[in-house]
Amino acid sequence: MDPGRRVAVSAIVSYDDEFAGIADIPLSAVAPAKYEAGVSAVELLRLRLAEPSRPRRRTFILPELHVRFSSAL
Repeated sequence: MDPGRRVAVSAIVSYDDEFAGIADIPLSAVAPAKYEAGVSAVELLRLRLAEPSRPRRRTFILPELHVRFSSAL
């Protein structure tokens, strides 16, 4: 984007918070719970290997919203 150019939206939000906070204009970001997802995946794999006929299980891991300048009110 050109400096000084306006964007016709009320907020800009990125997904994944790796670099969103260090942008020229700090971006709000949805930050996935990567560590928790990895721990859950390993646990589910361990259970499946121990008992292959075990019923499938759904796991919900919610992300966090980090509000920064790009969407601050």
